[in-house]
Amino acid sequence: MAAAATSLKEESIAELYSFLDTKEADFGLDERARKLVSFICQQDEEGYQVLSNVIVQANKKDENGETTPDAIAAARSYRAMTILKQDLSSNTQSPYGGYADMMMNQHEPAMIITQPDQAGLLAKQLLVALANKEQPSYTVVHIREVLAMLMDRFPGNVLASAASGGKQGLQAHLAPLLHSPITLSILTNLVCYGCTGRRGMPSAEKSQAAMQQQMMMNASGSQKIAAGARKKFVRQMAEFQLFDRLAQSLKEEEASGEEVCDAILTILEVVGYPPEDPQQQQQHQTMGKIPPMAPQVGENLLFGPLTSTEWWKDLLECLDQESRMEKKESIARTLHSAFALATGNSSRIVKSHAPARDATELPTAQDEKEEEEEEHVINRLVEWELTDQMHAALLQQLPLLLRTLNLPRSDILNYHATTDHNLNEEQEEEEEKNSNESANNTTIRHPGRYRTVPMGSWRVQLLSLLKEVICYSNTTGNSTGNNKPSQSTLAMDALMEFPLAPELLKSKKQKKKSNKAEEEETKEEEAANAEDDTVYNPWPALCSLVFAYPYNDFYHNIFYQMLQTVVLQHHEPTLRVIFQKSKFLTRALRSLSESSALKGLILQVLNLLRLRSQSLAPNAFLHQYLASHDLWKNDSDRLIELTLYQQKPIKQVPSAVPALFTPSTMVTLADIELGTEFANKLGLSGISKWDGTLEVEEQASKGAGADANGAGNGNGQPGQQQDGQGGKNKKKKNNKKKKKKK
Repeated sequence: MAAAATSLKEESIAELYSFLDTKEADFGLDERARKLVSFICQQDEEGYQVLSNVIVQANKKDENGETTPDAIAAARSYRAMTILKQDLSSNTQSPYGGYADMMMNQHEPAMIITQPDQAGLLAKQLLVALANKEQPSYTVVHIREVLAMLMDRFPGNVLASAASGGKQGLQAHLAPLLHSPITLSILTNLVCYGCTGRRGMPSAEKSQAAMQQQMMMNASGSQKIAAGARKKFVRQMAEFQLFDRLAQSLKEEEASGEEVCDAILTILEVVGYPPEDPQQQQQHQTMGKIPPMAPQVGENLLFGPLTSTEWWKDLLECLDQESRMEKKESIARTLHSAFALATGNSSRIVKSHAPARDATELPTAQDEKEEEEEEHVINRLVEWELTDQMHAALLQQLPLLLRTLNLPRSDILNYHATTDHNLNEEQEEEEEKNSNESANNTTIRHPGRYRTVPMGSWRVQLLSLLKEVICYSNTTGNSTGNNKPSQSTLAMDALMEFPLAPELLKSKKQKKKSNKAEEEETKEEEAANAEDDTVYNPWPALCSLVFAYPYNDFYHNIFYQMLQTVVLQHHEPTLRVIFQKSKFLTRALRSLSESSALKGLILQVLNLLRLRSQSLAPNAFLHQYLASHDLWKNDSDRLIELTLYQQKPIKQVPSAVPALFTPSTMVTLADIELGTEFANKLGLSGISKWDGTLEVEEQASKGAGADANGAGNGNGQPGQQQDGQGGKNKKKKNNKKKKKKK
């Protein structure tokens, strides 16, 4: 009897294999397929392994020792995967309904995977199969699809199978997932399920249909994971050193950098901003309540490597030495986006800005509702104080970050991205050789003899990271009554510890040297400085990049946010370097008289300075500097005129709403002062004019910072202006006062 049953089972399996080689199997669990599979499952409780073997061993050799052709093996594997997925989805309802329900046989009960233990055993078998590096790509894709469905239906059992066997089991099951771009999504879903108890969907995948499907699956209650199991899994993943392994995989030549980057960012987003049940979220929005905090299971332990300086140092060093542009971009995007997620300024969390409205368009109620909903986003990374620790780690790596940025080191104030290269053939060959050796020296050739050094998307990402470091300030952590400086102040103080470039420390007499011998001497000094690896104060170079790349709006936005933070905090040492040493205000005012692409940015910056100075006491540095600057005083009226013209509504259209263009709504000087919508857009919301009662706060870096490298270097006291572009000397004012007294 047993032999007969075995023979019958083998005949059924052979018939199933023959069925999978026909086009009829493309429809999945139709009537014939259901009969064949049900008979096999009745004979053996582990009948699901028959289909999993078809997927895993689709290209194995037959009885004659011949390997199955890839086309036949891929089709057979795909059809077995379809049958398994349809059986797993039998107890759920498709959000699309209708034809989708009919195709997936939603009305039929599951017959292959009927017990949670079976799902765990199947997941373990598939994970072991992924460790085989000789698996064809189509088999890996099919295994990924089945594992994704298993995690949606039985996440607890899949997690238990993945973590079974202790450290050796984790190494065997999860380590192979790190080395393939196809399997990284499996690892990402496992971690998100283990930390949050639900499937992790990044912002880009949160479509309406996906949210409805997630809500239906949550209602079934089949995918709930106990808090104890989640704690155990998080502890195991922390011991597995997940983020260290992901960073190592990001540096490997074989790994796909973009997929590893997406895995890191998705885990950070889903765990740091845990998804709420869609049904509960709708109830909270209807009642106007803030959603309650989900129970924590020690997720902060998982992100421990991100708080160490070594994690950031290894990636920055790899970026500095890397020559492949694709790898540089993926590493730079990982560094910037990871910290932006920690601060809450990532585009994955904050909704992208809508296109600029026409003057005839008014904000709708839906727009106001969306703005209110954005305020309820909870950043767990800040609450766990991980962001502060990441910020402290990045402050220690500022020298390496600035060196990797490859900022201009010589002739900084006259830096031009597009230069004239009139070279002979030998010089051109040598330059091409050098450019091939280092990606940082790569230039884009223009017709003729002009070449442009590109900004590069990877460098824009690093500049955005520097901006996040400068602008971040944990207001909740600094509101406990202590007098500790904010994180942004610490970042600005750290930047001011770097020395200024030697060329910026020269006196006026040294700058007037004109004979050839002295010019050659100066060139030799610049060449020596270029070979020197000293990291200089970045602010002069950052200011020069604005004028070197007049059409790079990405960098202009970055620079404005950095300058905005410095101006709002009135960090005097930094302001002295930007305005006195870098001559930024003088160059900005001169460019304002020209018809250039920088006019929009320059108007924003100048109005920021104008309004901020009105809120400061007369003895504040910014107020005194603007009052003593001749170009500023001469162009202040023109600044107002250009600003009013810029804020002028669009020309009236006959079909538009005429009420928007009545004389009473014309822009006046009162509309571009403090307390207006214009000031709020510049970042000056909540700031009012100085009323004579407030005094300038004494900064800790005012005394020591004025004499530190880059902060002062001979600038003197705050009242002594040394603009060099027509700024009046305070001694003359004192002499005038003495004459009046006499």
